[in-house]
Amino acid sequence: MVVQMMNLVLDTDGYYEVNLTSFAWDWRNEIIDYLGHGKFPEDPKASRALRAKAARYSFKKGQLYKKSFQGQLAWCLGASEANYVMREVHEGICGNHSGAVSLVLKLVRARYYRPRMEEDAKDFVLIRRSENAKWSTSYGKP
Repeated sequence: MVVQMMNLVLDTDGYYEVNLTSFAWDWRNEIIDYLGHGKFPEDPKASRALRAKAARYSFKKGQLYKKSFQGQLAWCLGASEANYVMREVHEGICGNHSGAVSLVLKLVRARYYRPRMEEDAKDFVLIRRSENAKWSTSYGKP
């Protein structure tokens, strides 16, 4: 059984800790269970699919990485981690408030991975633009 807490996922058997910041089931947990403990679904089809999927990942020192064709490892992000990283790249000290496509390319070059990265970046940029539009229209009005 896996219990998620504030910034950790603790296996109740005491096998591993994974740095997460979400209380919801994360897309990485199933892969981590397989790579870290050899746990897989009882359904043969689901088990075979998980083994094929997990072959593209590496689990080292409590962190999940996605293998690339160039041999580099990309850090797999959860939802809250992806939001933080996108905010830093988009608005951080070196950020230039880029669009969604540019934001995704910067994240990939920085070796971050999330299966929904393109959709998340589009949503993130749209939310930021609407927040900026609200701020700019209300700025200076009494």
